[in-house]
Amino acid sequence: PIVYLVGIWLGGGAIFLFFKASWVTAYVIFGALAVSLLYGALKWFIWANSLSIITDLRVVDIDQRGLFHRTVASAMLENVEDVTVETKGVWASTFNYGTVMIQTGGSERMIEMEEMPDPYALQQKILSMMEDKGASERTERKRKREGESPKKVEMD
Repeated sequence: PIVYLVGIWLGGGAIFLFFKASWVTAYVIFGALAVSLLYGALKWFIWANSLSIITDLRVVDIDQRGLFHRTVASAMLENVEDVTVETKGVWASTFNYGTVMIQTGGSERMIEMEEMPDPYALQQKILSMMEDKGASERTERKRKREGESPKKVEMD
């Protein structure tokens, strides 16, 4: 806290000397600059600590909402029922980013992965992983019904 006050005092003095502004104007300008930098640092911290992980078993979304507020949502891939993509606005369409919403069965809530790059490719990847997982489970169930044991791989 004292470092910020000294920085504002020195920065305001520099603006006063270099630009021949009044002391009040100099401190208001430098104070606004300091607040903007702190706000930018907070936004960068939130962005840097938000994470989405997708494996062949589960989907995990870690959202850093504030300095001391984090939300973690996860679901098994076998519980995923629907994957929806939403791109809003000119910027999202131009730079190809959007929100990927994953609906799960049961009482679990929807998982929203915000500002994901190439959301349509991610949607297709999740859907193909779900299809592959479903096909392997169907093969395993068929094997069990027919009394066939899984093939054993021998290592030398």
